[in-house]
This record gives sequence, structure tokens and C-alpha cells, in this order.
Amino acid sequence: MKKTILSLLFAGVSMYANAIDMTLPGAGNVRYGVEVGINESKTRMDDYEFLAGFNFGAKAEYSLSDNLFVDGQFNFARKGGVAVSETNIPLIGKKRIEKDFKLSYLQLSIGAGYRFAVTNTFGIAPHVGFFGAYGIASELEDSNDEPFADLDFKKGDFGFDLGLNFDLGKNFQLSAGVDLGLIQIRDDEKLYGNTIIDYSDMKTISWYQRFTYFF
Repeated sequence: MKKTILSLLFAGVSMYANAIDMTLPGAGNVRYGVEVGINESKTRMDDYEFLAGFNFGAKAEYSLSDNLFVDGQFNFARKGGVAVSETNIPLIGKKRIEKDFKLSYLQLSIGAGYRFAVTNTFGIAPHVGFFGAYGIASELEDSNDEPFADLDFKKGDFGFDLGLNFDLGKNFQLSAGVDLGLIQIRDDEKLYGNTIIDYSDMKTISWYQRFTYFF
């Protein structure tokens, strides 16, 4: 009985592996897929910390050779950060204040990479490219202000996409990397009371991990 169950299980796994084609993509191969992932993002100013977000969308990849490929992806990405400050409260002292701001983007990334075949079913591929993003929604914690509408946040963003792909056959891919924004997403200076805040370093950084299934 145990041998029969094991045989059926092995046969099922073999049929599934054959159906999804566990070999790595070769020259001329085109793949289309869907992806979902998480990210940790912030601005590169000192008083900001990382905020957890998510992303999902579609991806396409064309293999120029067995190793070299170009790809593109169109995603919804929830980014943002945590603004951190301190205030003095009488009889209590300093209190740390944290405010989450969430920035939702539609993002297009285009790049290229080189796949190193560790085996005929597993490959590692460094990837470099560019991304462009457009803000469609924003939210500031405990406030009616919206960063895009009320706080002079710029809706457009652009920068480098640097990552590493892990391919398991033609159908599965795990990716990890970082989006480094090159655009200052808020005006240079802002006056709050008697304090002028310099926003020249307010550029985005977002570390991401994604899972992609190619059809």
C-alpha cells in the first residue's frame, strides 16, 4: 500500500514538473507572468524610518540568449515612510512622535540582466534597470492632509532598479532588490513656525521582495 501511494505521489510530481517545464528559459523565449510582493520604503532624510508596504502587477521577459535577457513590469506599489520627531512635554520631557505617510504609485520598470545557470533548472540573475512612477493616492496618519494634494509632494518619481532574480525553471521566479529614486519628491524648503526644513535629500528608497509566476 505504501509503495502504491509513493508511486502515485511520484507520478503526480513528475507530471506536474513536466507540465510547468522546469528547464530554464533559452534564447528567444518570451515569458509573461503575474507577481506579488512586499517592500520596505522611506525617504533618504535622517528623520525618516522604513514603512512596510506591498506591490503587485504583471511582468514580461525576453531572452536575448541563454543568459542575457530584457524585462519589464507594471506594478501598483504602496511606498512611503515614517516621519520621526521629538517634542518637549512639560513635566514629562521629550516624547517621540511617529507619523506614517503612505504613497501609492503606478510604476513601470524596464531593465536587463544576465542569468547564471547553476543547474539546468535553477539560475541566478543580477538585474539593473530604471523605474518611473506616478502617484495616484496618498495618506498621512492622523491627519486630513494628503501628501500629494496638500503637502507639496511631487507625484512623479524616477530612479534605478537594482536586483537579483532567482529562477526555478520557466515558471517561477523570486526577486529581491532596491528602487533608488533620483527625484526630490518635495520642494526644497518649508517654513514651519520659526524652523526651516530642508527637503533636498527627500528621495525615495524601497527594498522589495517579489514572487512571479510565468504562464
